[in-house]
Amino acid sequence: MRSSSLHGRVARVHLISRHVDCTVCTVLQELFTHKGIGSMILRRPLQALRSAGIEDVSGIL
Repeated sequence: MRSSSLHGRVARVHLISRHVDCTVCTVLQELFTHKGIGSMILRRPLQALRSAGIEDVSGIL
């Protein structure tokens, strides 16, 4: 692992087993589903709250 990733420049890393049959399906499932199929290592909590912005108003109302 490069030292830049250890010093907080990488926000998240996805680890996926190479022993799964369909590699493309596995990557899509890991990246685009909440449950995923591998392991995700994050710098910040996954369910972090953020302040609402003007672009959020239509969804709130």
